[in-house]
Amino acid sequence: MNKKLIAIAIGAALGTLPLASQAGVKIYGHAQVEVADESVDSNLTGGTGNCPTFSTVDGGTWQDCRTVEDNARGRWGIKASEKLGNGMKAFAQFEWKLDTTEFKGSTTNRVMQVGLKGGWGTFMAGSLKSPYKYTGGVKYDPFVTTNAEARRNGGMSGGVYGHNGFVSNSIGYMTPKMNGFQGWIIYSPDEDGHSSRGDDGDWAASLKFSAGNWEVFVAGVNNEYNGSSSATTSDYSAWKIGGKVKFGNHTFLVQYEDANNFGQVKDRDGRILFLGYHLKSGNNLFVVQFGDGKLDCGKATSCPVNPQDAEWTYWTVGAIHKFSKTARAFAAFSRTSVDNAYYGQPLVGKTSDDGDRQAFTIGLRKDFST
Repeated sequence: MNKKLIAIAIGAALGTLPLASQAGVKIYGHAQVEVADESVDSNLTGGTGNCPTFSTVDGGTWQDCRTVEDNARGRWGIKASEKLGNGMKAFAQFEWKLDTTEFKGSTTNRVMQVGLKGGWGTFMAGSLKSPYKYTGGVKYDPFVTTNAEARRNGGMSGGVYGHNGFVSNSIGYMTPKMNGFQGWIIYSPDEDGHSSRGDDGDWAASLKFSAGNWEVFVAGVNNEYNGSSSATTSDYSAWKIGGKVKFGNHTFLVQYEDANNFGQVKDRDGRILFLGYHLKSGNNLFVVQFGDGKLDCGKATSCPVNPQDAEWTYWTVGAIHKFSKTARAFAAFSRTSVDNAYYGQPLVGKTSDDGDRQAFTIGLRKDFST
């Protein structure tokens, strides 16, 4: 009875009351606020004002001040499902990004999909999750969507074809689990437009094997270049391998990425290693993470005549306390050190090539669903 009342109240507030009262329809969401002290070396110039902001190559930002942020955790969505018989189910999902900290923040689309699920696997179509992002990837980072996350800070690749965003105009298939194996692939056959988030020929795929307390995986992604061909541009592709193993309260995680033509710049090739360690103690999770990356300049016109490889390291230490399955508080310290950043990763457009970014953050998160 209480769940029905909650659904009706949330549905009325969001303008979805008729949906909330139907069978097989669920409303859900996340709310998060964190307070962080971020500091970027002054020699990494590029920001102005009371809170200088430094853009990263994959769409993120580093700021030099105290901030109150959501960091892309805020969201709400609707899931609908219908049993069709013979073990098959039809489903649909709409999910939007919200900013918990902004009075006039706008909503943006996240997962938008319709599909069928049965003993043969799952078929989906729409704006989809990427197997590259969600196999290992963000699932290995307890601090994802915080100031201490690995992606956008040097621990994992960013961008839609890395570990940010979703792939539009796509169809996908996920196999059922078979003797520990599970495959997942998405593909965009769309030829109508040139979307930076998924169009003609783009794909991502993964294969994972899990058994008991361990798993291993391999994943790949490809972003076709649809602009006018030139000597400096090419298709972007990447692959990664990784896995995790759990011994009692201890979990060890690893992921290695190899990317070609990063940002669709020809010969801008790189690699990123991510390592993680988790210690579970009661309702607390203690986390240590490390990342190490390297990137060639490639054939971009902004590259110097004899460029040095861009190199960086990332690390985070922190803790998460779960009050319940849906409420948590967290605190973390994160640092990224960059060498030779003047041509692109993980910083863009800076007048100096070396520097550090560090952040101390504390936050509170609440998940909900009807």
